[in-house]
Amino acid sequence: MSTPADWLPPVPSHWAIAPLGFRYEVQLGKMLNPDAAGGDDPAPYLRNTDVQWGRINTDDLPVMSFDVRERTKFALRPGDLLVCEGGDVGRAAIWNGELAECFYQKALHRVRPWLNTEIPKFLYYVLAAASWRGAFLAEGNRSTIVHLPAEKLRAMRFPFPPRAEQHAIADFLDRKMAPIDAFIAKKELMIEALTEKRHAMLTQLVTEGLDPRTPMKPSGIEWLSRVPSHWRIDRMRLLYSERALSPRAGDGVVTAFRDGQVALRDRRRSEGFMFAEKEVGYQHVCRGDLVVHSMDAFAGAIGVSEDDGKCTPEYLVLAPLRNETSNTYYASLLRVMARRGFILVSCPSVRERAPRLRFYALRDMFVPVPPPAEQHAIEKSLGELDASLLPASESLVRSLEPLREYRQALITAAVTGQLDVATQEAA
Repeated sequence: MSTPADWLPPVPSHWAIAPLGFRYEVQLGKMLNPDAAGGDDPAPYLRNTDVQWGRINTDDLPVMSFDVRERTKFALRPGDLLVCEGGDVGRAAIWNGELAECFYQKALHRVRPWLNTEIPKFLYYVLAAASWRGAFLAEGNRSTIVHLPAEKLRAMRFPFPPRAEQHAIADFLDRKMAPIDAFIAKKELMIEALTEKRHAMLTQLVTEGLDPRTPMKPSGIEWLSRVPSHWRIDRMRLLYSERALSPRAGDGVVTAFRDGQVALRDRRRSEGFMFAEKEVGYQHVCRGDLVVHSMDAFAGAIGVSEDDGKCTPEYLVLAPLRNETSNTYYASLLRVMARRGFILVSCPSVRERAPRLRFYALRDMFVPVPPPAEQHAIEKSLGELDASLLPASESLVRSLEPLREYRQALITAAVTGQLDVATQEAA
């Protein structure tokens, strides 16, 4: 046995190890073009987010025009393997002809075998093992590489057993993964149900208050129909100001996470996060500040800082203008607004691939303003809500970790020849 890559354990001696480009054609998708969106004869296309591990979304796909040459170059056919060029680099799924006609954009690679000696489903499992073992991590650190150019993907070396073995391994893994994936999906649905329940209760608290019998009035806000009649409606600029740039050497770097927590980087796992060495444009953060990630705010990366520190210009740091303002209340309110898409539509000029939220777009938004005592009572209820629902959700998440570890270990063992599939089938 021999191995040519750090991520790849020794493989059987009769297996080939070759650059992907020797066995598969790698074709990057079409560059997005605003003019093509309204062109003649539009057709649906897949985006990076439509390709998840092992599944492809075909609901509500965007469309754009593809000319005759592009229709040949970027058409999908059953058996094509789609690989993410950015985001979760290397994430892949098989196209099974879900639509009669479909194309794909530049954030995806179409990987198609040169000859029928290759089984794309086997390569899909190889990519899953490669991703799990760090093949798509940037050299010298534990951060995912930003992009995977076609040249680099073609040059990556993977194991290729004879066709019959590829077929046997892919079939074996399909059978083994089916019950595991079904169980994982069931658990994920339970987690999603708890998440939705928590969000519904959180939304009710921050938009309707604590007493369901309270008289209501029209809010006059686009995303919110009614609020308690004794609440005010103000612009954000009357509640918050943006902290000026004022880096301080020695402060820890503050990071926001999608779970709404904001903490010093060294208190949380830092894998997957990159920080510039130079402090150009860094902002000072005080404990209790409202911290919003300018891009991930749309996914809910909004919270209240637990520490004094500093952060990169990717964050908005908002200081309350009144001491009685509850930052926890407004962090929750902003997450509700983000979930409803209101923060995103407030920034119509941002780029499609990397939308950013700026304070000038946030400061003129109208938001409800409960009396200070009620804000803090709602804050207390939000804490009680999390205490009642989060432990069950976190327990479900933890229960999935060993199952996912087993799944990945089984895939890796099979696609690298560490597991004799024929012996397993006979057992």
